[in-house]
Amino acid sequence: MENERRCNTVSFFDSFRKRSNDAQVLAIEPKISQYAKKERPKQSFEFSNLVVKLRDAIRSDSILRQWVSNTVEGCMRHGFNVMSNDEGINKKLQERMREIEVASKTTMYRFVRTMLYNFIAYGNAYAVLIRNAGNSSGRSYTWIDDKTLEPISGVYPIDPLMVKIDRKNNGSVKTYQLDASVFEASLYINAKSPDVVNYPTNWTRTQGVVNVDKNDMVHIIYDENSTPFGRPPLSEVLEDVLALRTLEEVIQDMIRQNMYVITVYKVGTPDRPGKQQDIDAVKK
Repeated sequence: MENERRCNTVSFFDSFRKRSNDAQVLAIEPKISQYAKKERPKQSFEFSNLVVKLRDAIRSDSILRQWVSNTVEGCMRHGFNVMSNDEGINKKLQERMREIEVASKTTMYRFVRTMLYNFIAYGNAYAVLIRNAGNSSGRSYTWIDDKTLEPISGVYPIDPLMVKIDRKNNGSVKTYQLDASVFEASLYINAKSPDVVNYPTNWTRTQGVVNVDKNDMVHIIYDENSTPFGRPPLSEVLEDVLALRTLEEVIQDMIRQNMYVITVYKVGTPDRPGKQQDIDAVKK
């Protein structure tokens, strides 16, 4: 079991082996455009409308926003450590993490915090892996699908609202797509929209669209289901929250415009609470 943990740790961080003692790492930009490919007409990408609904609910409801923030703070309260019990592996692990931080122009703490927020709020956390053997002290390795991958140089969290997924016939993920136009489409999403919709591919459109290979994308899912997206814990209270906020907005508009007079009746007192027949009498 200990050997398996060590093996998994080393594999995840690209076999943190140094090729030379004087390896240098330079800061790089997230050039994810290198993954851009011409789309095939038969592709159909799925998009999670539920993520858009959750974004709107968290923005409009202070209780939901506070719950997400408190949960993130609770998880990060004591920090975290990425390490191995093997001193040699641990040294290389820490060296590779520092390299990735420099190349990505961020800290591992900020990266983990961003991923954790997206995971808790939206049930999905994404990160693009930028591979560059020339800007990393790691070395190429063979992944579980027998593909040879270059070492990771940088990691960048991705907004869940940008991600669409294309799947094979057996349901496994084939390609991730980052689409900036999803922000525009999200303006037309309402509470009655389905949680997951299909976007037929327009093969002539390439502006603002980037396809990312599944081996270059980290996708952390909460409550995995038949869709390619996770189902966040807030999804169960989403409809109630949206209904309450809509009702509040309607009442505020009515009061602001003085369209109707709202009369409030109080039946009974704290010492002598009103009975049901008293309430019925007031209603009549």
